[in-house]
Amino acid sequence: MQKIFKKLFLVLFFIGNFSFVLGQNQDRLDNFNFNLDNPWLSLKAIQMAYPDLVKNISFDSEVNDWFITIRNQNLYWANGRLLPKEDIKNFQNWAPIISYFYTDEVQNPNMFSENLIAALKPEGLIKNRKKTPPPNYTFFMILFNGRNRKEIIKQLRHFTFLGYDVWVHNRAAEPLKRVQKKIYEAQKTDAEVKKFLKELNQCWSFNWRVIADSGKLSNHSWGSAIDILPKNYRNKKIYWFWEAANDDYWMKIMPYRRWSPPKAVIEAFESEGFIWGGKWTLWDNMHFEYRPELLYIRNFVLQAEFNEFIAKDTQSINQTPQIETSKKNPQQLADIFKMAELIKFTSSFSRNILSFYGKNDKTEEDNFDEENIEVPQEPKYLEEMID
Repeated sequence: MQKIFKKLFLVLFFIGNFSFVLGQNQDRLDNFNFNLDNPWLSLKAIQMAYPDLVKNISFDSEVNDWFITIRNQNLYWANGRLLPKEDIKNFQNWAPIISYFYTDEVQNPNMFSENLIAALKPEGLIKNRKKTPPPNYTFFMILFNGRNRKEIIKQLRHFTFLGYDVWVHNRAAEPLKRVQKKIYEAQKTDAEVKKFLKELNQCWSFNWRVIADSGKLSNHSWGSAIDILPKNYRNKKIYWFWEAANDDYWMKIMPYRRWSPPKAVIEAFESEGFIWGGKWTLWDNMHFEYRPELLYIRNFVLQAEFNEFIAKDTQSINQTPQIETSKKNPQQLADIFKMAELIKFTSSFSRNILSFYGKNDKTEEDNFDEENIEVPQEPKYLEEMID
């Protein structure tokens, strides 16, 4: 019995050092008061999002930091930057890989503070965006198996999505096809989805490009993002930057005044690991991107259940190794954490994410000449975007 309480104390001690307040909503935990500087939770989310690539989460006592092993390369937490060991000392040169909490609801401008509103005014906002460093792209290059446009093109799959030709990264292709299937199924009984499909103007995914005001690579560069535009989109409130060009108080535009995909469409994307840009502070309502790790974090924080540990069979707990009560043993604490199965994610896409792995062969509809592929020229709407 003493051993059981000892192990339970260690787990609770480890959890107590989290910067999250688990089991509490905190007004939906918006991304202004949410602290993501938590290596174990973020790295675990990445491992669960890409289980075919990330095999281990370990601790390096030499540099006192956590790391993941992805495609046989170690990337260190480095304050959220995910860096090779040699770059850890210069971590401040890059932005964190997971830099915000993806909410489950669209943000309400009426809840914005005066300081936030002032910070979001176009002139100061754009200057600050230019000063923000880019992420280190090592993680994305390993994840998407390409370091430049030519290498990424070889990873693309070409197929029709909602009636439009798209070029999508191999890793996101099957999830996107499942999204399409769910949308088509929804339109049979949902009038809003049927209207949404009828009013579509274009869909666009791969486009290797640098964001104009920051020098950062767009997520479209990896083929992991897709834009869905309605007809007459320039006369709709769909993208923050287009509104900010003529309105210093663009951030006060209420969600009901913006064009948005129907709820069923957004849910279809999220169920397959895609996040929606309409939930960002700098809203981009046409935009979806494949970031399953962000959904794992959200669902853990908002829906996690810890009673499994308490209900664990006493015998199975007694069979765990003896652990010294020391802060200097984070790897053993992590093992206890995993053993207790405290992380329980309930998102529907978690049941589907493994279905694609091991099925990377291109189907007949996806075949194309990788060396001579002619990806369409950049669409006109991208000339007016900075994201």
